[in-house]
Amino acid sequence: MLAPTLVSLFLATGLVAGLPQPAAELVEHERAALVPNSWHLVRSATADDILTLRIAVKEHRKVDENHILARSDPNSPLYGKYLGADELNALLADSTSTDARQASWDKVERWIHQQNIPITRESSRGFEIQVPASQAESLFGAKFSYYTRDGDNKPVARTEAYSLPLGLRDDIDFVYPTIHFFDSARSRVAESKVERRQHFPTGPFDCSKYVCPVNLTEKYHIDYVPETASASKLSVAGFLEQYADHEDWKSFLAQFGLPKFGLGNEATQATYNVVNVNGAENKDSADQAQIEAQLDMEFSTAFTGPLNVTYHLPGNKPRPIEQNNQEPYLEYLDYLLALPEADMPQVVSISYTDDEQSVPLSYANQVCDRFSYLALRGVSVLVASGDAGTQGTTFSDCKGPDGENRFIPTFPASCPWVTTVGAATNWDGAAGYTAGGFSNYFTQPAWQKDAVAKYLASGETGIPENPYFAYNASGRGYPDVTLLGSDYLVLNQGRLTPSKGTSASTPVVAAMITLLNDIRLKKGMPVLGFLNPLLYAADVAEAGFQDITQSNINGCSTRDHQQAGFKATTGWDAASGLGAPDFAKLRKLLT
Repeated sequence: MLAPTLVSLFLATGLVAGLPQPAAELVEHERAALVPNSWHLVRSATADDILTLRIAVKEHRKVDENHILARSDPNSPLYGKYLGADELNALLADSTSTDARQASWDKVERWIHQQNIPITRESSRGFEIQVPASQAESLFGAKFSYYTRDGDNKPVARTEAYSLPLGLRDDIDFVYPTIHFFDSARSRVAESKVERRQHFPTGPFDCSKYVCPVNLTEKYHIDYVPETASASKLSVAGFLEQYADHEDWKSFLAQFGLPKFGLGNEATQATYNVVNVNGAENKDSADQAQIEAQLDMEFSTAFTGPLNVTYHLPGNKPRPIEQNNQEPYLEYLDYLLALPEADMPQVVSISYTDDEQSVPLSYANQVCDRFSYLALRGVSVLVASGDAGTQGTTFSDCKGPDGENRFIPTFPASCPWVTTVGAATNWDGAAGYTAGGFSNYFTQPAWQKDAVAKYLASGETGIPENPYFAYNASGRGYPDVTLLGSDYLVLNQGRLTPSKGTSASTPVVAAMITLLNDIRLKKGMPVLGFLNPLLYAADVAEAGFQDITQSNINGCSTRDHQQAGFKATTGWDAASGLGAPDFAKLRKLLT
Protein backbone atom coordinates (compact mmCIF):
# COMPACT_ATOMS: atom_id res chain seq x y z
CA MET A 1 0.00 0.00 0.00
CA LEU A 2 1.31 3.44 -0.85
CA ALA A 3 1.87 6.00 1.88
CA PRO A 4 -1.22 8.20 2.39
CA THR A 5 -1.08 11.74 1.08
CA LEU A 6 -2.91 14.70 2.59
CA VAL A 7 -5.71 14.20 0.05
CA SER A 8 -6.11 10.52 0.90
CA LEU A 9 -6.18 11.37 4.62
CA PHE A 10 -9.02 13.83 3.99
CA LEU A 11 -10.81 11.11 2.04
CA ALA A 12 -10.33 8.56 4.81
CA THR A 13 -11.87 10.91 7.36
CA GLY A 14 -14.84 11.74 5.15
CA LEU A 15 -13.99 15.42 4.58
CA VAL A 16 -14.29 15.09 0.81
CA ALA A 17 -16.00 11.76 0.17
CA GLY A 18 -19.75 11.79 -0.20
CA LEU A 19 -20.04 15.06 -2.09
CA PRO A 20 -22.20 14.71 -5.19
CA GLN A 21 -20.10 14.55 -8.35
CA PRO A 22 -21.12 15.29 -11.93
CA ALA A 23 -21.17 12.32 -14.30
CA ALA A 24 -17.80 11.85 -15.97
CA GLU A 25 -17.33 11.24 -19.68
CA LEU A 26 -16.62 7.57 -20.22
CA VAL A 27 -14.27 6.08 -22.81
CA GLU A 28 -14.00 2.40 -23.62
CA HIS A 29 -10.97 0.95 -21.86
CA GLU A 30 -11.01 -2.76 -22.69
CA ARG A 31 -13.11 -5.16 -24.72
CA ALA A 32 -12.98 -8.95 -24.71
CA ALA A 33 -11.43 -10.35 -27.86
CA LEU A 34 -14.26 -12.88 -27.89
CA VAL A 35 -16.33 -15.00 -25.55
CA PRO A 36 -14.92 -18.54 -25.82
CA ASN A 37 -17.29 -21.31 -26.83
CA SER A 38 -16.73 -22.90 -23.42
CA TRP A 39 -18.51 -19.98 -21.72
CA HIS A 40 -22.32 -19.95 -21.67
CA LEU A 41 -24.62 -17.01 -20.92
CA VAL A 42 -27.03 -17.73 -18.05
CA ARG A 43 -28.71 -14.43 -17.25
CA SER A 44 -28.24 -10.70 -17.03
CA ALA A 45 -27.04 -9.29 -13.73
CA THR A 46 -29.81 -7.82 -11.57
CA ALA A 47 -29.62 -4.57 -9.66
CA ASP A 48 -29.20 -6.47 -6.38
CA ASP A 49 -26.29 -8.67 -7.47
CA ILE A 50 -23.16 -7.67 -5.58
CA LEU A 51 -19.95 -7.65 -7.60
CA THR A 52 -16.44 -7.68 -6.19
CA LEU A 53 -14.03 -5.84 -8.49
CA ARG A 54 -10.35 -5.06 -8.26
CA ILE A 55 -9.04 -1.84 -9.73
CA ALA A 56 -5.38 -2.10 -10.72
CA VAL A 57 -3.65 1.27 -10.59
CA LYS A 58 -1.16 1.87 -13.39
CA GLU A 59 2.35 1.08 -12.17
CA HIS A 60 4.27 3.63 -14.29
CA ARG A 61 7.23 1.25 -14.27
CA LYS A 62 9.80 0.21 -16.86
CA VAL A 63 12.53 -2.25 -15.89
CA ASP A 64 15.52 -2.42 -18.21
CA GLU A 65 15.29 -5.80 -19.94
CA ASN A 66 19.05 -5.91 -20.44
CA HIS A 67 19.54 -5.70 -16.68
CA ILE A 68 17.45 -8.87 -16.29
CA LEU A 69 19.11 -10.76 -19.12
CA ALA A 70 22.60 -9.95 -17.83
CA ARG A 71 21.92 -12.08 -14.74
CA SER A 72 20.88 -14.98 -16.99
CA ASP A 73 23.79 -14.78 -19.44
CA PRO A 74 26.74 -17.02 -18.51
CA ASN A 75 29.06 -14.62 -20.36
CA SER A 76 27.99 -11.64 -18.26
CA PRO A 77 29.85 -10.54 -15.10
CA LEU A 78 26.40 -10.26 -13.46
CA TYR A 79 25.50 -13.89 -14.19
CA GLY A 80 24.13 -15.63 -11.12
CA LYS A 81 24.12 -12.44 -9.03
CA TYR A 82 20.44 -12.61 -8.25
CA LEU A 83 18.49 -10.15 -6.14
CA GLY A 84 16.89 -10.62 -2.75
CA ALA A 85 13.39 -9.33 -2.04
CA ASP A 86 14.60 -5.99 -0.69
CA GLU A 87 17.03 -5.51 -3.57
CA LEU A 88 14.29 -6.28 -6.08
CA ASN A 89 11.93 -3.81 -4.42
CA ALA A 90 14.66 -1.17 -4.56
CA LEU A 91 15.20 -1.83 -8.27
CA LEU A 92 11.47 -1.69 -8.98
CA ALA A 93 11.24 1.59 -7.06
CA ASP A 94 14.11 3.02 -9.10
CA SER A 95 12.34 1.86 -12.27
CA THR A 96 9.06 3.51 -11.31
CA SER A 97 8.02 7.09 -11.85
CA THR A 98 7.11 7.59 -8.19
CA ASP A 99 5.35 10.90 -8.67
CA ALA A 100 3.23 9.56 -11.53
CA ARG A 101 2.41 6.41 -9.59
CA GLN A 102 1.40 8.35 -6.48
CA ALA A 103 -0.67 10.78 -8.54
CA SER A 104 -2.53 7.90 -10.20
CA TRP A 105 -3.06 6.20 -6.84
CA ASP A 106 -4.53 9.38 -5.31
CA LYS A 107 -6.78 10.07 -8.31
CA VAL A 108 -8.22 6.56 -8.32
CA GLU A 109 -8.72 6.54 -4.56
CA ARG A 110 -10.38 9.96 -4.67
CA TRP A 111 -12.69 8.84 -7.48
CA ILE A 112 -13.77 5.73 -5.56
CA HIS A 113 -14.63 7.78 -2.48
CA GLN A 114 -16.50 10.33 -4.58
CA GLN A 115 -18.79 7.54 -5.72
CA ASN A 116 -19.58 6.69 -2.06
CA ILE A 117 -18.03 3.25 -2.51
CA PRO A 118 -16.18 1.71 0.46
CA ILE A 119 -12.78 0.19 -0.27
CA THR A 120 -12.88 -3.38 1.06
CA ARG A 121 -9.20 -4.14 0.52
CA GLU A 122 -5.98 -2.49 -0.62
CA SER A 123 -2.93 -4.19 -2.06
CA SER A 124 0.24 -2.99 -3.75
CA ARG A 125 -1.64 -3.21 -7.05
CA GLY A 126 -4.70 -1.17 -6.17
CA PHE A 127 -8.16 -1.36 -4.62
CA GLU A 128 -10.91 -3.92 -4.16
CA ILE A 129 -14.51 -2.72 -4.05
CA GLN A 130 -17.92 -4.36 -3.67
CA VAL A 131 -20.78 -2.71 -5.50
CA PRO A 132 -24.31 -3.58 -6.69
CA ALA A 133 -24.29 -4.59 -10.35
CA SER A 134 -26.44 -1.58 -11.25
CA GLN A 135 -23.85 0.81 -9.81
CA ALA A 136 -20.98 -1.08 -11.48
CA GLU A 137 -22.74 -0.81 -14.84
CA SER A 138 -23.19 2.92 -14.35
CA LEU A 139 -19.60 3.49 -13.20
CA PHE A 140 -18.00 1.50 -16.00
CA GLY A 141 -20.49 1.89 -18.82
CA ALA A 142 -20.82 -1.88 -18.87
CA LYS A 143 -23.47 -4.57 -19.09
CA PHE A 144 -22.73 -7.41 -16.66
CA SER A 145 -24.14 -10.89 -17.15
CA TYR A 146 -23.65 -14.25 -15.48
CA TYR A 147 -21.97 -17.12 -17.31
CA THR A 148 -21.11 -20.71 -16.61
CA ARG A 149 -18.12 -22.47 -18.11
CA ASP A 150 -17.62 -26.02 -19.33
CA GLY A 151 -16.68 -28.17 -16.36
CA ASP A 152 -17.91 -25.61 -13.80
CA ASN A 153 -21.59 -24.84 -13.24
CA LYS A 154 -21.04 -21.95 -10.82
CA PRO A 155 -22.23 -18.72 -12.46
CA VAL A 156 -19.70 -15.89 -12.65
CA ALA A 157 -20.24 -12.23 -13.58
CA ARG A 158 -18.52 -10.82 -16.65
CA THR A 159 -18.95 -8.05 -19.20
CA GLU A 160 -17.78 -7.99 -22.79
CA ALA A 161 -16.47 -4.42 -22.46
CA TYR A 162 -16.09 -1.66 -19.92
CA SER A 163 -15.21 2.02 -19.90
CA LEU A 164 -13.43 4.45 -17.58
CA PRO A 165 -13.81 8.15 -16.92
CA LEU A 166 -11.76 10.05 -19.46
CA GLY A 167 -9.63 11.55 -16.70
CA LEU A 168 -8.66 8.13 -15.32
CA ARG A 169 -7.81 6.14 -18.42
CA ASP A 170 -4.08 6.78 -17.92
CA ASP A 171 -4.27 5.96 -14.20
CA ILE A 172 -6.03 2.57 -14.22
CA ASP A 173 -4.42 -0.46 -15.79
CA PHE A 174 -7.46 -2.74 -15.67
CA VAL A 175 -10.55 -3.69 -13.65
CA TYR A 176 -10.80 -7.39 -12.73
CA PRO A 177 -12.78 -9.57 -13.23
CA THR A 178 -14.63 -7.91 -16.08
CA ILE A 179 -13.66 -9.07 -19.58
CA HIS A 180 -11.64 -11.99 -18.21
CA PHE A 181 -13.11 -14.96 -20.07
CA PHE A 182 -10.15 -17.21 -19.36
CA ASP A 183 -10.28 -20.50 -21.23
CA SER A 184 -8.00 -22.69 -19.14
CA ALA A 185 -6.53 -26.03 -20.09
CA ARG A 186 -7.27 -27.14 -16.54
CA SER A 187 -10.74 -25.68 -16.23
CA ARG A 188 -12.21 -29.04 -17.17
CA VAL A 189 -10.85 -30.95 -14.21
CA ALA A 190 -13.60 -33.45 -13.51
CA GLU A 191 -15.49 -35.97 -15.63
CA SER A 192 -15.23 -33.92 -18.83
CA LYS A 193 -11.46 -34.26 -18.79
CA VAL A 194 -11.52 -38.03 -19.15
CA GLU A 195 -11.99 -37.98 -22.91
CA ARG A 196 -9.09 -35.58 -23.52
CA ARG A 197 -6.49 -36.21 -20.88
CA GLN A 198 -7.02 -39.88 -20.08
CA HIS A 199 -8.14 -43.03 -21.81
CA PHE A 200 -10.00 -45.99 -20.44
CA PRO A 201 -7.28 -47.94 -18.64
CA THR A 202 -6.47 -51.55 -19.24
CA GLY A 203 -4.08 -53.66 -17.19
CA PRO A 204 -1.59 -54.54 -16.12
CA PHE A 205 -1.02 -51.36 -14.16
CA ASP A 206 2.73 -51.54 -14.10
CA CYS A 207 5.79 -49.92 -15.63
CA SER A 208 5.93 -52.38 -18.53
CA LYS A 209 2.88 -50.81 -20.18
CA TYR A 210 2.61 -47.33 -18.66
CA VAL A 211 5.07 -44.59 -17.78
CA CYS A 212 6.52 -44.65 -14.26
CA PRO A 213 9.33 -42.45 -12.91
CA VAL A 214 11.88 -45.21 -13.56
CA ASN A 215 10.96 -45.23 -17.27
CA LEU A 216 11.77 -41.53 -17.47
CA THR A 217 15.13 -41.98 -15.75
CA GLU A 218 16.06 -44.49 -18.44
CA LYS A 219 14.70 -42.52 -21.39
CA TYR A 220 16.22 -39.16 -20.40
CA HIS A 221 19.30 -40.46 -18.58
CA ILE A 222 18.39 -38.99 -15.20
CA ASP A 223 21.46 -40.40 -13.53
CA TYR A 224 21.42 -38.46 -10.27
CA VAL A 225 19.44 -38.96 -7.06
CA PRO A 226 20.37 -36.62 -4.17
CA GLU A 227 21.54 -38.31 -0.99
CA THR A 228 21.11 -35.19 1.13
CA ALA A 229 19.11 -31.98 0.91
CA SER A 230 20.51 -28.63 -0.17
CA ALA A 231 18.97 -25.19 -0.63
CA SER A 232 17.53 -26.33 -3.99
CA LYS A 233 13.74 -25.94 -3.83
CA LEU A 234 10.77 -26.48 -6.15
CA SER A 235 7.35 -24.84 -6.10
CA VAL A 236 4.42 -26.54 -7.84
CA ALA A 237 1.44 -24.26 -8.48
CA GLY A 238 -2.02 -25.65 -7.75
CA PHE A 239 -4.73 -23.40 -9.16
CA LEU A 240 -8.47 -23.96 -9.65
CA GLU A 241 -9.00 -25.73 -6.32
CA GLN A 242 -6.85 -28.68 -7.32
CA TYR A 243 -6.04 -30.64 -4.16
CA ALA A 244 -3.41 -33.33 -3.67
CA ASP A 245 -3.73 -36.18 -1.19
CA HIS A 246 -0.66 -37.17 0.84
CA GLU A 247 -1.91 -40.72 1.36
CA ASP A 248 -2.22 -41.43 -2.35
CA TRP A 249 1.17 -39.81 -2.84
CA LYS A 250 2.76 -42.08 -0.23
CA SER A 251 1.16 -45.15 -1.80
CA PHE A 252 2.37 -44.13 -5.27
CA LEU A 253 5.97 -43.78 -4.11
CA ALA A 254 5.74 -47.04 -2.18
CA GLN A 255 4.82 -48.80 -5.43
CA PHE A 256 6.65 -46.79 -8.08
CA GLY A 257 9.28 -44.67 -6.31
CA LEU A 258 12.83 -44.91 -7.62
CA PRO A 259 14.13 -46.77 -4.52
CA LYS A 260 11.91 -49.68 -5.55
CA PHE A 261 14.12 -49.95 -8.63
CA GLY A 262 17.42 -49.62 -6.82
CA LEU A 263 17.74 -45.85 -7.25
CA GLY A 264 17.93 -43.52 -4.27
CA ASN A 265 17.07 -44.09 -0.64
CA GLU A 266 13.48 -44.45 0.52
CA ALA A 267 14.47 -43.24 4.00
CA THR A 268 15.58 -39.83 2.69
CA GLN A 269 12.44 -39.09 0.65
CA ALA A 270 11.06 -35.74 1.82
CA THR A 271 7.33 -35.20 2.19
CA TYR A 272 6.09 -32.29 0.12
CA ASN A 273 4.81 -29.21 1.93
CA VAL A 274 1.52 -27.46 1.27
CA VAL A 275 1.30 -23.67 1.58
CA ASN A 276 -2.04 -21.87 1.27
CA VAL A 277 -1.66 -18.46 -0.37
CA ASN A 278 -4.10 -15.60 0.03
CA GLY A 279 -6.88 -17.47 1.78
CA ALA A 280 -6.79 -20.73 -0.14
CA GLU A 281 -8.02 -23.95 1.44
CA ASN A 282 -6.20 -27.28 1.46
CA LYS A 283 -8.53 -30.27 1.29
CA ASP A 284 -5.93 -33.00 1.76
CA SER A 285 -8.10 -36.11 1.55
CA ALA A 286 -8.68 -38.93 -0.90
CA ASP A 287 -12.23 -37.89 -1.76
CA GLN A 288 -11.12 -34.31 -2.59
CA ALA A 289 -7.97 -35.23 -4.52
CA GLN A 290 -7.79 -34.39 -8.22
CA ILE A 291 -5.80 -36.36 -10.76
CA GLU A 292 -4.02 -33.24 -12.04
CA ALA A 293 -2.69 -32.37 -8.59
CA GLN A 294 -1.63 -35.95 -7.95
CA LEU A 295 0.15 -36.07 -11.29
CA ASP A 296 2.11 -32.92 -10.44
CA MET A 297 3.19 -34.11 -7.02
CA GLU A 298 3.83 -37.77 -7.79
CA PHE A 299 5.98 -37.11 -10.86
CA SER A 300 7.94 -34.17 -9.43
CA THR A 301 8.86 -35.52 -5.99
CA ALA A 302 9.70 -38.98 -7.33
CA PHE A 303 12.95 -37.48 -8.67
CA THR A 304 13.78 -34.88 -6.03
CA GLY A 305 14.20 -37.24 -3.06
CA PRO A 306 15.26 -35.24 0.02
CA LEU A 307 14.93 -31.82 -1.68
CA ASN A 308 12.30 -29.30 -0.60
CA VAL A 309 9.12 -29.37 -2.72
CA THR A 310 6.11 -27.18 -1.92
CA TYR A 311 2.63 -27.37 -3.38
CA HIS A 312 1.42 -23.77 -3.41
CA LEU A 313 -2.35 -23.35 -3.39
CA PRO A 314 -3.10 -19.73 -4.35
CA GLY A 315 -6.55 -18.49 -3.44
CA ASN A 316 -8.44 -15.35 -4.35
CA LYS A 317 -9.69 -14.58 -0.84
CA PRO A 318 -11.24 -12.36 0.25
CA ARG A 319 -13.06 -13.90 -2.69
CA PRO A 320 -16.69 -13.90 -3.78
CA ILE A 321 -18.19 -16.96 -5.43
CA GLU A 322 -17.83 -15.47 -8.91
CA GLN A 323 -14.03 -15.55 -8.71
CA ASN A 324 -13.46 -19.13 -7.66
CA ASN A 325 -12.59 -20.43 -11.13
CA GLN A 326 -9.83 -18.00 -12.05
CA GLU A 327 -6.14 -18.76 -11.89
CA PRO A 328 -4.86 -16.13 -9.43
CA TYR A 329 -1.54 -15.73 -11.26
CA LEU A 330 -0.82 -12.30 -9.80
CA GLU A 331 -1.54 -13.36 -6.22
CA TYR A 332 0.77 -16.36 -6.55
CA LEU A 333 3.59 -14.44 -8.23
CA ASP A 334 3.43 -11.52 -5.78
CA TYR A 335 3.61 -14.03 -2.92
CA LEU A 336 6.72 -15.65 -4.37
CA LEU A 337 8.42 -12.33 -5.10
CA ALA A 338 8.02 -11.26 -1.47
CA LEU A 339 9.68 -14.38 -0.05
CA PRO A 340 13.08 -14.04 1.63
CA GLU A 341 15.99 -15.74 -0.09
CA ALA A 342 15.97 -18.66 2.36
CA ASP A 343 12.39 -19.53 1.42
CA MET A 344 12.45 -18.72 -2.30
CA PRO A 345 12.01 -21.75 -4.58
CA GLN A 346 14.49 -21.55 -7.43
CA VAL A 347 12.22 -23.56 -9.74
CA VAL A 348 8.49 -23.10 -10.37
CA SER A 349 6.25 -25.57 -12.21
CA ILE A 350 2.94 -24.32 -13.65
CA SER A 351 0.66 -26.73 -15.50
CA TYR A 352 -2.07 -24.17 -16.24
CA THR A 353 -2.51 -22.40 -19.55
CA ASP A 354 -5.22 -20.25 -21.13
CA ASP A 355 -5.90 -19.21 -24.70
CA GLU A 356 -3.85 -16.05 -25.07
CA GLN A 357 -6.70 -14.10 -26.63
CA SER A 358 -8.95 -14.93 -23.65
CA VAL A 359 -6.53 -13.10 -21.34
CA PRO A 360 -6.72 -9.30 -21.63
CA LEU A 361 -3.41 -7.82 -22.74
CA SER A 362 -3.21 -5.52 -19.71
CA TYR A 363 -3.49 -8.50 -17.35
CA ALA A 364 -1.10 -10.63 -19.41
CA ASN A 365 1.49 -7.85 -19.32
CA GLN A 366 1.38 -7.60 -15.55
CA VAL A 367 1.72 -11.37 -15.17
CA CYS A 368 4.58 -11.55 -17.67
CA ASP A 369 6.34 -8.63 -15.95
CA ARG A 370 6.28 -10.59 -12.71
CA PHE A 371 7.85 -13.58 -14.40
CA SER A 372 10.68 -11.24 -15.40
CA TYR A 373 11.03 -10.16 -11.78
CA LEU A 374 11.34 -13.82 -10.81
CA ALA A 375 14.19 -14.03 -13.32
CA LEU A 376 15.93 -11.26 -11.37
CA ARG A 377 15.55 -13.38 -8.25
CA GLY A 378 17.12 -16.40 -9.96
CA VAL A 379 13.97 -18.47 -10.50
CA SER A 380 13.43 -20.88 -13.40
CA VAL A 381 9.75 -20.99 -14.39
CA LEU A 382 8.46 -24.01 -16.33
CA VAL A 383 5.00 -23.67 -17.92
CA ALA A 384 2.91 -26.23 -19.82
CA SER A 385 2.24 -25.21 -23.42
CA GLY A 386 -1.35 -26.52 -23.57
CA ASP A 387 -3.13 -29.53 -25.01
CA ALA A 388 -4.91 -28.70 -28.27
CA GLY A 389 -2.14 -28.14 -30.82
CA THR A 390 -2.50 -24.90 -32.77
CA GLN A 391 -6.08 -24.63 -31.50
CA GLY A 392 -4.85 -23.45 -28.07
CA THR A 393 -6.06 -25.04 -24.88
CA THR A 394 -9.24 -26.58 -26.18
CA PHE A 395 -10.34 -27.87 -29.56
CA SER A 396 -11.83 -24.86 -31.31
CA ASP A 397 -12.74 -23.32 -34.65
CA CYS A 398 -9.50 -21.26 -34.64
CA LYS A 399 -11.10 -17.82 -34.82
CA GLY A 400 -9.21 -14.69 -33.82
CA PRO A 401 -10.64 -11.58 -32.11
CA ASP A 402 -12.14 -10.24 -35.34
CA GLY A 403 -13.45 -13.59 -36.51
CA GLU A 404 -10.42 -14.18 -38.71
CA ASN A 405 -9.02 -17.66 -39.27
CA ARG A 406 -5.83 -18.04 -37.26
CA PHE A 407 -3.90 -20.35 -34.96
CA ILE A 408 -4.55 -19.71 -31.26
CA PRO A 409 -1.50 -19.17 -29.02
CA THR A 410 -1.60 -19.88 -25.28
CA PHE A 411 -0.67 -17.90 -22.17
CA PRO A 412 1.42 -17.81 -19.97
CA ALA A 413 3.24 -20.20 -22.30
CA SER A 414 3.74 -17.27 -24.70
CA CYS A 415 5.44 -15.05 -22.11
CA PRO A 416 9.15 -14.66 -23.02
CA TRP A 417 10.24 -14.97 -19.36
CA VAL A 418 9.11 -18.56 -18.88
CA THR A 419 10.41 -21.85 -20.28
CA THR A 420 7.51 -23.52 -22.06
CA VAL A 421 7.24 -27.31 -22.07
CA GLY A 422 5.54 -29.35 -24.78
CA ALA A 423 4.86 -33.09 -24.97
CA ALA A 424 6.28 -35.92 -27.06
CA THR A 425 4.89 -39.33 -27.95
CA ASN A 426 6.16 -42.72 -26.88
CA TRP A 427 7.85 -43.05 -30.28
CA ASP A 428 9.63 -39.68 -29.94
CA GLY A 429 7.50 -37.60 -32.22
CA ALA A 430 5.83 -34.35 -31.26
CA ALA A 431 2.50 -35.21 -29.61
CA GLY A 432 -0.37 -34.01 -31.77
CA TYR A 433 -2.11 -32.41 -28.80
CA THR A 434 0.88 -30.35 -27.64
CA ALA A 435 0.31 -26.62 -28.14
CA GLY A 436 2.90 -24.69 -30.09
CA GLY A 437 3.21 -21.60 -32.23
CA PHE A 438 3.80 -17.89 -31.92
CA SER A 439 2.44 -15.19 -29.60
CA ASN A 440 0.20 -12.39 -30.78
CA TYR A 441 1.03 -10.39 -27.63
CA PHE A 442 4.79 -10.69 -27.12
CA THR A 443 7.55 -10.00 -29.62
CA GLN A 444 10.25 -12.51 -30.41
CA PRO A 445 13.08 -12.25 -27.86
CA ALA A 446 16.67 -11.89 -29.03
CA TRP A 447 17.78 -15.21 -27.56
CA GLN A 448 15.57 -17.20 -29.96
CA LYS A 449 15.62 -15.08 -33.12
CA ASP A 450 18.29 -17.12 -34.88
CA ALA A 451 16.64 -20.44 -34.03
CA VAL A 452 13.22 -19.26 -35.18
CA ALA A 453 14.57 -17.68 -38.36
CA LYS A 454 16.29 -20.93 -39.28
CA TYR A 455 13.06 -22.86 -38.73
CA LEU A 456 10.91 -20.48 -40.75
CA ALA A 457 13.41 -20.53 -43.62
CA SER A 458 13.80 -24.31 -43.58
CA GLY A 459 10.77 -25.13 -45.68
CA GLU A 460 9.97 -27.74 -43.00
CA THR A 461 7.42 -25.88 -40.90
CA GLY A 462 4.51 -27.91 -42.25
CA ILE A 463 2.65 -24.66 -43.00
CA PRO A 464 1.86 -23.62 -46.60
CA GLU A 465 3.34 -20.42 -47.98
CA ASN A 466 -0.08 -18.75 -48.00
CA PRO A 467 -1.80 -20.34 -44.99
CA TYR A 468 -5.55 -20.29 -44.58
CA PHE A 469 -5.02 -20.06 -40.82
CA ALA A 470 -2.68 -17.18 -40.03
CA TYR A 471 0.01 -16.92 -37.38
CA ASN A 472 2.36 -14.18 -36.18
CA ALA A 473 5.83 -15.25 -37.32
CA SER A 474 7.43 -12.29 -35.49
CA GLY A 475 5.98 -13.32 -32.11
CA ARG A 476 7.62 -15.23 -29.28
CA GLY A 477 7.85 -18.84 -30.43
CA TYR A 478 7.12 -21.82 -28.18
CA PRO A 479 7.51 -24.47 -26.81
CA ASP A 480 11.12 -24.21 -25.70
CA VAL A 481 11.56 -27.88 -24.74
CA THR A 482 9.50 -31.05 -24.76
CA LEU A 483 9.28 -34.38 -22.95
CA LEU A 484 7.23 -37.55 -23.10
CA GLY A 485 3.68 -36.64 -22.06
CA SER A 486 1.58 -39.76 -22.58
CA ASP A 487 0.48 -42.75 -20.48
CA TYR A 488 1.71 -41.50 -17.10
CA LEU A 489 0.47 -43.88 -14.41
CA VAL A 490 -1.11 -41.78 -11.63
CA LEU A 491 -2.57 -42.88 -8.30
CA ASN A 492 -5.65 -40.83 -7.46
CA GLN A 493 -8.45 -41.58 -4.98
CA GLY A 494 -6.97 -45.02 -4.50
CA ARG A 495 -7.06 -45.95 -8.20
CA LEU A 496 -4.32 -46.14 -10.81
CA THR A 497 -5.20 -44.19 -13.93
CA PRO A 498 -3.17 -43.29 -17.04
CA SER A 499 -2.99 -39.59 -17.86
CA LYS A 500 -1.40 -37.48 -20.55
CA GLY A 501 -0.73 -33.88 -21.44
CA THR A 502 1.82 -31.12 -21.17
CA SER A 503 0.92 -31.02 -17.48
CA ALA A 504 2.59 -34.44 -17.29
CA SER A 505 5.84 -33.40 -18.96
CA THR A 506 6.15 -30.04 -17.19
CA PRO A 507 6.69 -31.15 -13.56
CA VAL A 508 9.26 -33.71 -14.71
CA VAL A 509 11.31 -31.07 -16.53
CA ALA A 510 10.96 -28.86 -13.43
CA ALA A 511 12.30 -31.70 -11.27
CA MET A 512 15.27 -32.12 -13.63
CA ILE A 513 16.17 -28.43 -13.27
CA THR A 514 15.79 -28.74 -9.48
CA LEU A 515 18.31 -31.60 -9.54
CA LEU A 516 20.77 -29.60 -11.64
CA ASN A 517 20.46 -26.72 -9.16
CA ASP A 518 21.16 -29.13 -6.32
CA ILE A 519 24.39 -30.27 -7.96
CA ARG A 520 25.43 -26.69 -8.69
CA LEU A 521 24.71 -25.47 -5.16
CA LYS A 522 26.72 -28.32 -3.67
CA LYS A 523 29.62 -27.21 -5.88
CA GLY A 524 29.29 -23.57 -4.82
CA MET A 525 27.76 -22.48 -8.12
CA PRO A 526 24.68 -20.24 -8.50
CA VAL A 527 21.36 -21.78 -9.50
CA LEU A 528 20.47 -21.70 -13.19
CA GLY A 529 17.86 -18.94 -12.95
CA PHE A 530 16.04 -17.85 -16.11
CA LEU A 531 16.85 -20.71 -18.47
CA ASN A 532 16.15 -19.63 -22.02
CA PRO A 533 19.28 -17.63 -22.96
CA LEU A 534 21.34 -20.56 -21.69
CA LEU A 535 19.28 -23.28 -23.38
CA TYR A 536 19.26 -21.53 -26.76
CA ALA A 537 23.03 -20.96 -26.68
CA ALA A 538 24.57 -23.06 -29.46
CA ASP A 539 26.65 -25.37 -27.28
CA VAL A 540 23.69 -26.32 -25.05
CA ALA A 541 21.04 -26.35 -27.80
CA GLU A 542 23.12 -28.68 -29.95
CA ALA A 543 24.49 -31.00 -27.27
CA GLY A 544 22.00 -31.00 -24.39
CA PHE A 545 18.83 -32.33 -26.02
CA GLN A 546 17.36 -35.32 -27.75
CA ASP A 547 16.09 -33.74 -30.95
CA ILE A 548 12.47 -34.42 -31.89
CA THR A 549 12.14 -34.43 -35.69
CA GLN A 550 8.92 -36.30 -36.44
CA SER A 551 5.21 -35.46 -36.83
CA ASN A 552 3.02 -32.37 -36.81
CA ILE A 553 0.98 -31.00 -33.97
CA ASN A 554 -2.77 -30.70 -34.50
CA GLY A 555 -3.85 -27.99 -36.91
CA CYS A 556 -7.16 -26.31 -37.64
CA SER A 557 -9.99 -27.05 -40.01
CA THR A 558 -13.28 -25.77 -41.32
CA ARG A 559 -15.85 -27.44 -43.50
CA ASP A 560 -13.86 -26.39 -46.57
CA HIS A 561 -10.27 -26.11 -45.38
CA GLN A 562 -7.85 -28.25 -43.44
CA GLN A 563 -4.40 -27.14 -42.37
CA ALA A 564 -1.90 -29.19 -40.39
CA GLY A 565 -0.12 -27.68 -37.43
CA PHE A 566 3.59 -26.98 -37.09
CA LYS A 567 6.01 -29.76 -37.95
CA ALA A 568 8.88 -31.03 -35.86
CA THR A 569 12.25 -30.91 -37.60
CA THR A 570 15.97 -30.68 -36.86
CA GLY A 571 16.79 -28.01 -34.29
CA TRP A 572 14.21 -25.70 -32.73
CA ASP A 573 10.67 -25.95 -34.08
CA ALA A 574 7.22 -24.79 -33.04
CA ALA A 575 6.12 -28.37 -32.34
CA SER A 576 8.82 -29.60 -29.95
CA GLY A 577 11.09 -26.63 -29.21
CA LEU A 578 14.75 -27.54 -28.83
CA GLY A 579 13.82 -31.16 -28.13
CA ALA A 580 13.78 -33.27 -24.98
CA PRO A 581 16.35 -32.45 -22.28
CA ASP A 582 18.92 -35.20 -21.78
CA PHE A 583 19.76 -34.94 -18.10
CA ALA A 584 23.18 -36.57 -18.26
CA LYS A 585 24.24 -34.29 -21.12
CA LEU A 586 22.92 -31.17 -19.38
CA ARG A 587 24.62 -32.23 -16.17
CA LYS A 588 27.93 -32.39 -17.99
CA LEU A 589 27.37 -29.06 -19.72
CA LEU A 590 25.92 -27.07 -16.83
CA THR A 591 27.46 -28.40 -13.63
